[in-house]
Amino acid sequence: MRASAERSVRGTWLRVCDCLRKTRPMTQSEDGADRLPDWPLGPYLRQARRVAGLSVAEVARLAEVSHAKVRQLERGYAVRDGAHYAVGTTKTTVERVARAVGADVAEALRLVGIVADDPSAPGRRARPLDLSAVSDEDLLTEIARRFGARHRD
Repeated sequence: MRASAERSVRGTWLRVCDCLRKTRPMTQSEDGADRLPDWPLGPYLRQARRVAGLSVAEVARLAEVSHAKVRQLERGYAVRDGAHYAVGTTKTTVERVARAVGADVAEALRLVGIVADDPSAPGRRARPLDLSAVSDEDLLTEIARRFGARHRD
């Protein structure tokens, strides 16, 4: 894989889903909920949801996302095979959930490191990614590596 194409694939993959790294130890908040200590979006969304008087299920329905995704965004982690992983999300999901709870969408995006519609922010706008220089095998190997799968011939 060429170095520039490899950086492009890796950079895009990291922006789209950062859920594959194990999380740091969680803390318990005043309300008894476990969450990541450095996940500012969770408390922001939870507070907005409570002020709006909405349940997690109501937010999920309004945002057209799963109940589990709303919980993951509030907690900052997902559980797979008993292990805790940093939650993976997209700009669209953050926007939908923020709107559903009546939170400021730009602030929610800022909390997860995405500057809303800022043309000066490199790598933050959706744009086609040219992967023609990357072989299918290299792409699949990178995806498998990201998911912790073992390469099998």
